[in-house]
Amino acid sequence: MVSDLLCGSALKPDPEYRENLNMKKFIAGLMGFIMLMSSGVLAGCSLDSTNVNQISLSSAETIVFGKYHDEDIEWLVLDTTQSGSKLLLSKYVIEAKCFNDIGSDSAGYDSQSWESSGIRSWLNSDFLNESFTEAEIYGIGITSRMNRGNTKYHVKGGGETYDQVFLLSIDEAKAYFATEEDLRAKPMANTESELWVDEDGYCNWWLRSPGCDKTRSANVRSSGYVYLRGDANNSNILGVRPALWVNFESIGYAESVESSRKESEAAATAETTAKTIKANPNLIKFPYEGYATFGNYNSGSIDWIVLDKQDDKVLLITKDIIESRQYDPSESATTWEQCSLRSWLNDVFYEKAFSEAEKNMIITTDVVNKGNAAKGTRGGKDTQDNVFILSLDEAYQYFRGDTSRQAVGSYNAVQQGLYVDSNSFSLWWLRTPGAVGYASCYVDHLGRIQDDGIMNRYYYIGVRPVIWVALK
Repeated sequence: MVSDLLCGSALKPDPEYRENLNMKKFIAGLMGFIMLMSSGVLAGCSLDSTNVNQISLSSAETIVFGKYHDEDIEWLVLDTTQSGSKLLLSKYVIEAKCFNDIGSDSAGYDSQSWESSGIRSWLNSDFLNESFTEAEIYGIGITSRMNRGNTKYHVKGGGETYDQVFLLSIDEAKAYFATEEDLRAKPMANTESELWVDEDGYCNWWLRSPGCDKTRSANVRSSGYVYLRGDANNSNILGVRPALWVNFESIGYAESVESSRKESEAAATAETTAKTIKANPNLIKFPYEGYATFGNYNSGSIDWIVLDKQDDKVLLITKDIIESRQYDPSESATTWEQCSLRSWLNDVFYEKAFSEAEKNMIITTDVVNKGNAAKGTRGGKDTQDNVFILSLDEAYQYFRGDTSRQAVGSYNAVQQGLYVDSNSFSLWWLRTPGAVGYASCYVDHLGRIQDDGIMNRYYYIGVRPVIWVALK
């Protein structure tokens, strides 16, 4: 039975448009389209508790969908539409998070809401991308959230939002569960955080509604009691129970599209792998030990540092920063596989910097994209690239000390807006994600590796391309 409570559903675009869809770009584009729509298919919904079937944990339908920290996520089914879309709430608390990590002396501290919260951003970026496949994300509906206020304390809830993943509101928590006992939740087995747990193993978890003022948010206590006064939004001991609408039929369709795409990519990879290496030793020069000259960019030869030599091939990185460029213009989580910098290096730079004879010497490389272990962010799929940039591990592996990693920018890079310090040194990108999915690691002007990262959209970070070149 469909309630007016959350009235979400997975959207089905025109099948003709989906034939050649790139899953990530489609989702991003769809989100942008929906954000422009304030009425129609995803208009905000009002609570009508008469349409809600309250659930009891002893008889609730549960399903497994997605993974978090490599553990299957188990969900309670709260509602099902006639078209088969299901409203899911995680059965367990998956993580401890601040509702909004903002200090009392910061701007906006007294006017917080679900719309502007850090927890909303995290759920719809890092959590979404790390927990589900592209096909699964496609099946998760973008739904409107009518963010009602706290009627007991007369606090407004904020503007209408459009989310793929969200938290329940006060009204929804009370409407969907039969008793306080049914609202109680324990953490997932592998949850390692500051989460507070009572002596029986239950914890408190956030709701998206405000508490007694704009600095606090309502939550469900470990006893199952809906605590309207709420806790301070910057408290990091309360847990998260994500909710989402999902259409499994859409996921099945997306998986078939993804399968076709992978077959096409496999054929293209086979063609790339079959590229005949025709090395002309005269095209690469080694003016002195550890350095090479190869290719031409912006009317000048490219100087390289030799990072490694194996058998009859060498690994090269540009001596200087050759461009000032964004890792990716999006503010959403991305990976090396998806970023615009990778596309530019393997299309524009590759074609512009090397002759056909030189391109025949560049080895297509299997690039391993590990995550950032210290920050818990994933690196995405491995790739095959003619040109790439170093990872966090490789920057440590190939350079001995901070000084050796310091780099200056070319005239072209500086003209593009590259940051330059008083000693002429600049920053350059690494391909490993930072502490969040929309930031990437980099090397600073002192040669230090910054594993927290910097936002991908910043344009004043430099690029030092890396290639493997065959000598025979």
